[in-house]
Amino acid sequence: PSGDECIYPGDKLLAVGTKDQIASFKEIMKEHEDIIEEGGADVEFSVDWVTLNDKSYLTGKLLRETSMRHSGCMVISVLRGEKIITNPKPDFRFEVGDSVCLAGEKSSLSWFV
Repeated sequence: PSGDECIYPGDKLLAVGTKDQIASFKEIMKEHEDIIEEGGADVEFSVDWVTLNDKSYLTGKLLRETSMRHSGCMVISVLRGEKIITNPKPDFRFEVGDSVCLAGEKSSLSWFV
């Protein structure tokens, strides 16, 4: 969620990160153990990597042009050569050869992958 998004009781969150980042997140959340429930999402969720070619839907587009969030998935990061771009900005333009980490509902991701 964005920094402006409210999180309500009953909402389910997915934390994605390195092992160290997830461990840090769990430490922060320990003080709220009484409200935390792991797993059990109703919708099948997945994280997948796709490498873009010249015919890929994302190739040449700005992130803001893709409407990814409205389709039930989001871009977590992009590997471009040796550079990792985490949480790309809306003006990020996808290129052939980019390896894109996508997260979202399996039914939505299958279209982009």
